[in-house]
Amino acid sequence: MGSKHAVIIGAGGHAVSVAESVRSAGYELLGFASTDQYGSTLLGLPVTAEIPADHLGSGGAVIIAIGDNATREAVWTRLLATVAIEQLPAVCHASAIIAPSAQLSPGVVVMQGVIVANEARVGVGALLNTGSILEHESQLGDF
Repeated sequence: MGSKHAVIIGAGGHAVSVAESVRSAGYELLGFASTDQYGSTLLGLPVTAEIPADHLGSGGAVIIAIGDNATREAVWTRLLATVAIEQLPAVCHASAIIAPSAQLSPGVVVMQGVIVANEARVGVGALLNTGSILEHESQLGDF
């Protein structure tokens, strides 16, 4: 991935929470993309209808911040037609504890205070919400 810039897809309450993890993970958050909220601002950043083309072209990260699993998966599927998998990273809040042997798939979002123990696996696009624990050798499926 190129720069450590990110755009979040979604502009609701969940997106505000995810923004905290994105920033904590060292990304500069450039804004949000939402067809429902475009033209407004969120956390002082613009909400656009689509991910800016220059952001995609520069290799910037795209983070999906949609709480509904089925909707998140549908957005992921659409994105893969135009976005490189490297632009859909796993994002972990700095307060999360991730075992070195744990595996986080692309598109995973790990919120504040999460623990992912040894040999645990987290599937594509999954969400580990605030304070959740995934114990040793556990598997959390996609989305």
